[in-house]
Amino acid sequence: MSKNEKLWGSLILLILIGFCSCWIGGAFLSTFPRVSCLNIEGNHALSVNFEASGQIIALGRADGTVRLWDMTADHEMDTFRVCRGRIECMAFSLDGRTLAFGTRDGELKIWGMETKKELADLRGHKGRVVTVAFSSDGKTLASGGDDHTIMLWDVSTHMQSGSLHGHASTVTSLAFSPDGRTLLSGSYDETIKLWDPIGRLHRLTLPRHTNSAVYGIAFSPDGKTIACGNQSQTVELWSVEAGKKLPPLVGHEHNVIAVAFAPDGKKLASASVDGTVKLWDLRNGDITATFKWEGNLVAFSPDGKRLVSPSLERTKLWDLEMGRESLIFGKKSSD
Repeated sequence: MSKNEKLWGSLILLILIGFCSCWIGGAFLSTFPRVSCLNIEGNHALSVNFEASGQIIALGRADGTVRLWDMTADHEMDTFRVCRGRIECMAFSLDGRTLAFGTRDGELKIWGMETKKELADLRGHKGRVVTVAFSSDGKTLASGGDDHTIMLWDVSTHMQSGSLHGHASTVTSLAFSPDGRTLLSGSYDETIKLWDPIGRLHRLTLPRHTNSAVYGIAFSPDGKTIACGNQSQTVELWSVEAGKKLPPLVGHEHNVIAVAFAPDGKKLASASVDGTVKLWDLRNGDITATFKWEGNLVAFSPDGKRLVSPSLERTKLWDLEMGRESLIFGKKSSD
């Protein structure tokens, strides 16, 4: 068993936090654009969504259930089951009305949040579906997994609209650019590729600082910068316009498994197997804060004032203005 498998264990917390709405009493809260769709080696793609006020999150578990939580009151609002198999990845559409998830058995399903019923069973992948991502307009769903293939789906017709080939190993991470014109993919084959999802064309394979498996990828809010977490203990950065690598962020002591840009694009958060979550100032590459926490994902609130990170049994929320932890979900601890 690998170190990462031991770390994440049998209970896999899929936190859905990016910027989506949550279903409450039949109504939806307004939405913000997604900023990340991230993955962890060997196990599960995680996606994170804050609703507009930043007070509600949705947590998906490996047992196939989704739980809605009010973060202010630390109160569970609703729990419902979306499948009976082991969930590998989840993503909400930006309007929050649709949930897509992939399983270890190769299933890919679209689920309606208002009706809480399955809308489509999309068949095509062979092996695990490891990562899913909605386009910004919600019309396209991208999926990737152990079969080395990226599949594109028409959300309205539930039909496959295309496929992208070029990776030589598991596709671990997918992210659409904010304008929806570029699809970013990462893989265990140590490559990061940019695709034209409309023309179904491979545009570019990014030059890298090091040869290492790709764990998590993210577009900046303006779509001009790409960040990547990997085995090299650094956060890799690229300029999208120039297609060139930028100086990496150096400071972690083990694999970087998750990255997320702040809404203003000036800061970036990263989580590592070294047991820390770090904040970076992208203007100079400096570390502005280090939190001792074995998180497997990071995401900012819509106003950028809070940072959330889940681990196996708990979720921490930091007040970045005060520079300290403001809330813990799950089992309490003294750390």
